[in-house]
Parts: sequence; C-alpha cells; structure tokens
Amino acid sequence: MSISGKLRVLALVAATLLLVGVCSADEITIPIVNPSFEVPTVSGLNGWAVYLEGWENNGSAGVWQPSPDLLTVTDGVNAAWVSSGYISQVLTTTLAANSTYILSVDVGVRSNFTVFGPTLYAIQLLAGGVVLVQDNSSLSPTPGTFATSVLTYTSGAAEPLIGQNLEIRLVELANQVSFDNVRLTDPPNEVPEPATLALFGSGLVGLAVMFRRRR
Repeated sequence: MSISGKLRVLALVAATLLLVGVCSADEITIPIVNPSFEVPTVSGLNGWAVYLEGWENNGSAGVWQPSPDLLTVTDGVNAAWVSSGYISQVLTTTLAANSTYILSVDVGVRSNFTVFGPTLYAIQLLAGGVVLVQDNSSLSPTPGTFATSVLTYTSGAAEPLIGQNLEIRLVELANQVSFDNVRLTDPPNEVPEPATLALFGSGLVGLAVMFRRRR
C-alpha cells in the first residue's frame, strides 16, 4: 500500500472512532411529575380544580379541561391555568457540569379572554432557587391555541450551582394563562469521551508502528 493510501486508512479509522464517541450518548428525558396536568381528573369539558398533582400552587391556579372552542390542548385532555402568581416543581434531578438542558412548555391563551388585554407569562428554569434562563412573554399565541416556548441552558465546568436541584416555574404576569406538555431534556454532548479519545490515540500509534515496520 502506498503512503497516501495508508494515510487515507488512518483518516478513515480516526473518523470512525470519533463518530462512535460522539454518537454513544442518548438524550436523557428528565422526569417531571404530572407534566401535562392530567391529575386530578375534572368533571368533563370546562371542569376545573385548584389542585395540581406534583406542582406547588403559589397563587391562584389549577387544572381544567377546556372545550375546543375555548382552547385546544396539546397533550391529554387537561391543561394548567394560572390566574395570578405561579406554579412550580422542584425536580429530583440536580444541575450537572458541562450539560445542556432544553425546557419546552406549551403556552395557551383562552379564546374568550382577549377582551381583558394581552396574556403575559414567564417560564423559568432554576437551580437552587436561582433563575438560569427564562422566557418573558416572547410568544403571542393565537387565541384558542397553544404555542411552544423552548429554553436552552448550558452549564459550565465550574458552575457554582452544580449539585443544586433543578426547578421549573410557570408564571402569570397579566391575564389568565394556560400551560401544557412540560418537557425537560438533557441532549447528548457531542464531544468525544476520554475513553474514546484514548482508544483513538492508541489506534493511531499502533497503525503508525505497523506501517513503519512494513516500510
């Protein structure tokens, strides 16, 4: 095999090892209690309650089962409603170093509440009670529908809040707001793991030695 051919083989091996390292991790879905507000069960269309399983009520809030003419839910049959204050949930998952978190929440506006002015809200991801990232009314959903808010936060290696519990807060700022389908994920960090890099290095050294001997 020519020198150029050997170099091509080395490049192919390197690319394969790096690809294995990058793709070895899977996206992690971080557990949230009652993420679509299906508990408690309410009494039919437009039935409502002031209790949300797994969520702390810090104002006037609860769950309801909206009729399609008022609001079309995105997951299940219920949604959360917040008329003042906020609802929150402290998660069992803690903030990790060098991690990216993606929080997605559907934000809805009742079709019959537009006469009261715009619906304003805030969605926050916290750690140890400190806001990491928030959406402050960036969306204006069409009345009667939901729109999806997506927040992304990446922690550093020396993050002072590492080890603190993550928390989600869904806040009403003006007019009643509805929330549904709360999701928090930790996607794979596309950086080769140390073990993969070590394998990559030892493989290149071995191939180089083999080619030198054959020369």
